[in-house]
Amino acid sequence: MLKFLKKTSGKVAVATAGLLASTMSLAETQAVDYTALTSKIDFSGAITAVLGVIALVVGALVAWKGGQWIVKAVRSA
Repeated sequence: MLKFLKKTSGKVAVATAGLLASTMSLAETQAVDYTALTSKIDFSGAITAVLGVIALVVGALVAWKGGQWIVKAVRSA
């Protein structure tokens, strides 16, 4: 067995067999039940949280820009 693996053809044969085995295991159909996942997610709460984050970011940007405009107006006055 060890003499067989010392040759390049032996290494290629072992690699091909391993690749074939992994390909066959990936080719099996896998059934995933998403209903258990989606039934536990509160979409209304998630949407409210996302909208809250968006409102926070927009509010921070408006406050930042407003502050810059006030500073600019005070300096130019």
